Order: sequence, then C-alpha cells, then structure tokens
Amino acid sequence: MITRRQQLHCMVEHIHGQVVAMVSSINHEIRTPINTLQYFNNIKDYYNKLSMPEGKTLNFHVSDTLPKTISVDSSKLFQVITNMLNNALKYSTGKAVSCHVDICQRPAFNEESIIRGYYLRILIQDSGLGMSASTKELLINPFSVDTESKQQQVSSIGLGIYTCNQLLTQIGGKLRLHSVKDEGTKIMLHFPCQFDPSRLSQPLSPVNYGDMHILIVDDNSFNLEVCSAMLAEQQFNTVCANNSKVALIQLVNTEPDVVIVDYQLDEMNGLELIAKMKCIQANTQTQYVILSANDKNEIAGSECHSDIVFMQKPFNIAIFLSCLSSGN
Repeated sequence: MITRRQQLHCMVEHIHGQVVAMVSSINHEIRTPINTLQYFNNIKDYYNKLSMPEGKTLNFHVSDTLPKTISVDSSKLFQVITNMLNNALKYSTGKAVSCHVDICQRPAFNEESIIRGYYLRILIQDSGLGMSASTKELLINPFSVDTESKQQQVSSIGLGIYTCNQLLTQIGGKLRLHSVKDEGTKIMLHFPCQFDPSRLSQPLSPVNYGDMHILIVDDNSFNLEVCSAMLAEQQFNTVCANNSKVALIQLVNTEPDVVIVDYQLDEMNGLELIAKMKCIQANTQTQYVILSANDKNEIAGSECHSDIVFMQKPFNIAIFLSCLSSGN
C-alpha cells in the first residue's frame, strides 16, 4: 500500500519535473520594443477586470521617468509581475498590495562583470504578517515545508517565487525578497531592458526637491534601496548609511536637511542615534524622521521628542511628503 508520504513524494517529483521543464524553456530571451505606458496600463487593466480577493486593494504606480519605448522580453516581464502580484494578493494577510515600477542603472549582477546596464525595477510589497523563515527558503527550494504553518504541504507560492527567481537569473536579472514579521513582505525585481538613454523622460514632479538633501540610515540594504529609490524619483538628493558610524560621518559631510533613521538598528536604536547627531550639529535645522514597525505610542520615550516625526513602516512617500509640507 502506498503511504501518504510516498504519494506526496511522487507529487513533488512530478511538479519538480514540470518546474525544470519550465525553467529550461526560458533560456532564450526575446527583446522587442514596447510602448512603456501602454504596456503597464494593460497590466493595470488586467487586474481591474479581474475579481480582486475580498478586502484586498492593489495600488499600481509607474514612474514618469520611464522612457516612452523600451526593448524588453514582454512575455517574461508580464509573467514575472503578474505571478508576484497574484501571490501577494492571494497569500498576504494585509489588505493593501502595492506595485511601484521605475528604472535604474547599475552594474550587472554577475560578480565578475563591471558592465553597467539598465533595469526595470519593480517593487511589490504588502503589509501583512510577513513570511516565516521557512517560507523564505522557497527562493532556492520550491518544495520547502513551512514548519510554522498548520498546513505542511507543497507550496504553490514556492513554485511561483522559485520559477521567477530562476527566470530572472537566466536573463541577467535579480529577485530579492525581504520579509519581516508583522511588517509584511517586499519583493524587488530587476528586469534587464534596453533603450536610448537620451530619451529618458523628465520627471513631472509639481514640486522641485532637487535642493533638499536626505540622509537615510538603515542596517538593511534592501530597505535602503527601496527608500532611496522612492525619494530619488521625487528628485531628492539622497545619501545612505548602513550603520551608525557611517551615519555620523555622512551627517558632517553632507549636512542633510532631513535624516530618516530606522528605529531598530544593530548598534543602538534610532532615538539614541539622533541624540548623538543633535550633539554634533546642535544649531542646524535638520528634520529627523524615525521609521518603525510600531506605532509612535508603542515606542518608549517617544512623547519626549515632539520635534521628531514618527512614521510607521513600510515607508510611504505620500505620507512623507505631507509631513514635509505641513512641517510636522
């Protein structure tokens, strides 16, 4: 008699064969010119016409800095974006899912190469409970069993993440996953593309923030990149520091107008770091912002710092801009 364990093993082997076949079929990348705005509008329309899961909302934002035409493997791009959005809408426990698309130039992900290229940067995030440590292993093993879940079974979300990770790796892109308990999950996709750099659109920001310098302090490189990208799109000049020592040096060197500090740092908490910063530059008009997974009322001593803005994660550019305009 075939046991339940043997049945599960057979199912895993069968699905593994399907995944291998799927990944093998994506070796060849076919780039064709697409109308950028129309392409992403089509994706938005795709979700507007679907029945969204009850209680869920999808916020889709495309940067106005994208060129009008890019060359990209459009079918693979659609597959990756919709797969990750579907996962977020289906499995996250939070109500809101957001997708932010912009463009960046960076060195190739091959460590042996210093060649710089252009990438579509797609950030998908939700505000749910976050993934367990077991679930994060799905990037490298699609058949990981989540020991923290009551349903220990082959995960369809794992197949999606694993397949997209393999696809991006083979075409020179990158998938990065960052998930924190009670904060939610962020997935950043770097998808290679080509275009004429001289045709990059000029940002259509109604306010010019080009003269404002912002120092961002976070010991998590993923969070640094996300926050910096959102601020850079609004034309802020950003400088990043991944620890308190570098942050204090950058404070002196750049004399920022705003300092954004993650509350939970390795060496000290954000309030302690800000206290040191104020001692160094006691006479400046620098505005300090604390980013935390907790509400302000849940942070000990927050009531003693009326001059500090407390923002709850994930970083929201709209809330940040409203704080600047109100002076709070």
